[in-house]
Amino acid sequence: MRLSDYSTPGAFTGHKQMSRFFAVFIAFLGAFLGALPAAAESFEAFRADRLLLTWQRDPATTMTIQWLSERRINPPVDVEPIDDGGPLALPYIGPVPLDGSGGWTGRGLAVPYLVQMNLQVPDPSAFSARAWLGWNEQGVVVFADVRARERHEHEESERLVHGDSVSLYMMDDNSRFQLVVAPGGLEGQPNTRHIFQDTGGRAADVDELTAEIAVRHEKDGKDYRIEMLVPWSNLGRDKVEAGMDLFLQFHVINHDGPRGSPDRNWVSLNANNPRHPHYRHTKDRLAAFRLAPPGSAAPKLILTGTRVEPRVDARGEAVRVRVTGGEFLLGRTVHLYSGRTRIASGRFTPWERQGLATINVPPPPEGRRWDTLRVLLEDDTPLGVVRIPHWFMQRSPEPVRVRYWKAGSDERHAAVTRVSPVAQWRNTYTQRVELTGLEPDTEYRFQVDGYDDYGFRTMPATLDEPVRLAVGGNVRHNQRRMERTNRMVMKHRPRAIIWGGGLAYANGDPSNLQHWREWFDANHNTLIDGRRVVTPILAAIGNPDVWSGHHFRSSDYEPNDAWRESVAPCFYSLFAFPGQPGHNVLDFGDYLSLIILDSDHTAPVGGEQTRWLEEVLAGRRHVRNLFPVYHVPAYPSVLNFDDRTSAAIRQHWAPLFEQSGVRLVFEHHDHAYKRSHPIRNGEAVALEEGVVYIGGGAWGSNLREPHDVDGTWYLKEARSMHHALIVTLHPTHTEVRVHSADGELIDEVDIPVSP
Repeated sequence: MRLSDYSTPGAFTGHKQMSRFFAVFIAFLGAFLGALPAAAESFEAFRADRLLLTWQRDPATTMTIQWLSERRINPPVDVEPIDDGGPLALPYIGPVPLDGSGGWTGRGLAVPYLVQMNLQVPDPSAFSARAWLGWNEQGVVVFADVRARERHEHEESERLVHGDSVSLYMMDDNSRFQLVVAPGGLEGQPNTRHIFQDTGGRAADVDELTAEIAVRHEKDGKDYRIEMLVPWSNLGRDKVEAGMDLFLQFHVINHDGPRGSPDRNWVSLNANNPRHPHYRHTKDRLAAFRLAPPGSAAPKLILTGTRVEPRVDARGEAVRVRVTGGEFLLGRTVHLYSGRTRIASGRFTPWERQGLATINVPPPPEGRRWDTLRVLLEDDTPLGVVRIPHWFMQRSPEPVRVRYWKAGSDERHAAVTRVSPVAQWRNTYTQRVELTGLEPDTEYRFQVDGYDDYGFRTMPATLDEPVRLAVGGNVRHNQRRMERTNRMVMKHRPRAIIWGGGLAYANGDPSNLQHWREWFDANHNTLIDGRRVVTPILAAIGNPDVWSGHHFRSSDYEPNDAWRESVAPCFYSLFAFPGQPGHNVLDFGDYLSLIILDSDHTAPVGGEQTRWLEEVLAGRRHVRNLFPVYHVPAYPSVLNFDDRTSAAIRQHWAPLFEQSGVRLVFEHHDHAYKRSHPIRNGEAVALEEGVVYIGGGAWGSNLREPHDVDGTWYLKEARSMHHALIVTLHPTHTEVRVHSADGELIDEVDIPVSP
């Protein structure tokens, strides 16, 4: 029964009070439960959009299933700007000489930026103003330093505010007034003039209000410094004490000419702006101050004209603080602090005639939570304060049980994932499990409880029927192009996709993690068929997957696992194969060996890797198809032939390929399609005698123009075109068909298998 059923006419007849009490109780209970702090972060048990299937061992009897588990902030998370906490402290400055020098400003409240009514800072070449405020036993003291390209004062004393002038508004519970001062120093207006008005702009009783004013003029009177002491007697007080509250606002008026309207530049707390943190501490548009005791440190003002907006991103994966402000902030750095600890930074860049800085808020350390965070410029000028309650750090996700079964069978099996952090991808983990003991050439289904089931097919143990693969490289410069080539490839129903480096173009840089998200999104959108059967992926490393591109460009290179992971964190964390040290071999029965190599990215071509390659090739003379896969080409279609890495591959690897019966080598990097003549001993030879180097790396990358085929001895074909290689293994030969991303057949060749 719904709650509303209890309040319908006739329900609980004679017990209306009980009905009313019950409704109130339920409403209170709901409000109470809703107010309880809930964990605003969680790990999803399974994410199909971060799914990756691959192999680590025999593809006929195993399958490695993995997905990324990212800590998510479940919207709606309670993220809100908060108030600054109370009136601003007005510093005690003690007795000061009033001579226009502002010798006390080091003890006062600095106002480094005065903003216009539109919350913009004026062009400093035309006008700039700074101010300092303080108090002592005599009254409120104000000092302003004004620089102007032009000066014009109003002739009528009653209308000083309509020309160059400064204004101080003061108010307490008993009295309020406005003091307007025109500094003078101009031809025709040499003397300093002032007038008291009430806050409605009407003249006040001058006999009751007094002020001491000192002015210094510079640059023909266009620049000036003005110092004012406004006695407490103006508020009807003989003496004051620390802790007293009053309300102030300070303007500097700039008037460039008789036809222009004056610009009113406010003190750097805009009591008129409801977005400003001080807004609620206002009275009649004046900002609240509290007299600070002697010896107190001067506070920093929250900068007027800035807006601080904490946001949860659309994916629920991050909290960002978005700061906007005047163009004067461009190029400035903004920091986010928790207590005294700086936790993140950003820089202001142009955005819609403003400055925009976006700060990615890191999750708090385990066992802690962010509460109040301060936003400061690099000079410690406050921009705002935000609160992010209920953002708790969870530990790494729990392992997940994966159920799997042969398609059509009722017999279920289960395996548990192993959780590992993704290096330098904060709060992201791989959930990985290797299923073993599978039957060759068989479809299986797998499922995590509560989610849809997905499928895969093991590879055949023997080449009794043709086996089709897709090969390419330089995959995601652009997600749309990547998906277009993916869709074309899937029309050919490959059993696996082999990418030779240049995967997400994240360059080993943690700030480019969005590139990996797009890479996963593209695969999720295109490499899972209508029956949710997932196409496995194997990958080699390339320079777009590494921080410096090549090991020899890093001054700190060390030949160890830790260094390799530091420069290619996502590659080594995300791909179970090839794993460390970046080269490996995967055997498909006796009909195919995929030899994944590292072309100078995290390991040298020569030395240990070449010795390993020699052993691998020597032990696989019986395998029909030996396919080396790597990134930088030995025989480039765009790159210079004498490139360091290309020359090293021709020196160290090419002779081993030729000696071991390798017929086909897949290499990429050039952003164009190419196929070489069969090559042996550095010369073009007959197809049965040499090695064909094919690929080019233009799956989804930007395109480049290749060398002229007729003028390049080793090139048979070359085109600037997005493409993929559809490679079909037959018992007697390997069929290679090259298709453009639009499906056009652009090249074909049949390679005889090794005897």
